[in-house]
Amino acid sequence: MLFGITSPTYKRAIQTHKRQAQRWGYGTEILQRDEGCGFWTKLIFLLNLVGQEMQKPADTRAEWIMWADADALILNPNIPLSIFLPPPDLPHIHFVGNKDWNGLNNGVFFIRVHPWTVSMFTSAMSFPICHKDVDLGANVEQEAMRLTFERENGGKDDKGWRSGIVFMPRRWFNAYELFQSEIQDSDYYKETINSSISSYPGLHMRHKYEGARGSMLAHFPGINGDVRQELMNDWMDLVDKEWSMQYEGNGNATNQTTANSVQFERMTKTWDRDVKANGTSLWTLPVHETSLLNETIAFWSRYREAMALSLEATSSGVHDISVVKSALDLRIALADHMDETKVIDKKIQHLRDLMETRLR
Repeated sequence: MLFGITSPTYKRAIQTHKRQAQRWGYGTEILQRDEGCGFWTKLIFLLNLVGQEMQKPADTRAEWIMWADADALILNPNIPLSIFLPPPDLPHIHFVGNKDWNGLNNGVFFIRVHPWTVSMFTSAMSFPICHKDVDLGANVEQEAMRLTFERENGGKDDKGWRSGIVFMPRRWFNAYELFQSEIQDSDYYKETINSSISSYPGLHMRHKYEGARGSMLAHFPGINGDVRQELMNDWMDLVDKEWSMQYEGNGNATNQTTANSVQFERMTKTWDRDVKANGTSLWTLPVHETSLLNETIAFWSRYREAMALSLEATSSGVHDISVVKSALDLRIALADHMDETKVIDKKIQHLRDLMETRLR
């Protein structure tokens, strides 16, 4: 989203997204004008994009769309967005996002091109009309989406939208810069700040970034405008230099896509070896040198395991109320808490224990 923005910092941030898109062959759409819809401009823009894609033949349309706010920039374009998306055997998932201390954050998220998404966005935009007594606060469209996700009715089967959403750990694709954060006095801040990145070779400012070396994205919500831009530019100075040296500096155009990935990875490894020899560490790691591939594979494996167990527990012939209740509780947790491994594992184990003792 770039309308009304004159600062070169945000325009520069857009270029980091284009760089990743060119690297992997993705299309890019930028919200550059105010549609006169106030708080709902983002959702209307996305609703139009989804509608345009749905009018195309199935074999030519985009399957997913990723949204990123203007204060979110790509640190590592070597990360393909596809690793965050649900596998083909989980077609019921239509929204992949993450949460912070306020609940849903809709600064960065993925939506499937599907009628479900149209229905969800429409319901979110109609929320203040149908619930005039609810105060949506300052982040109107974000709060409307959050409350829509929590509804127990609506949607195609009138059972709500919860079964179609999943939350991933925020650090995977929406890691925050916590500098001057609004949560400085919270336990979350105190715990996270101890493991955050405050400095890194090539950075000139002190940071409080909750990601790790090789992380894909940095998001700067709730930070004073001037400080935010200084922090963003510091990150972009680092990754722009790395990218130009490891890719553009090798005589290759930045619009190469997956077809040239073997050559690209070879160049990346050469550059990584060179910078390590000089005592520095490359931030823009190849994806296979980050933990993301293993983490996302494990994430979806755990989701499948929980789904299968829940379905088994609620299959015909199961009449134990404790088992059924635990299975439904696990199903809800798949939508609300998949970003919290301990919560999901505890609920899986609880249901297993009940099934072993009650259904023997």
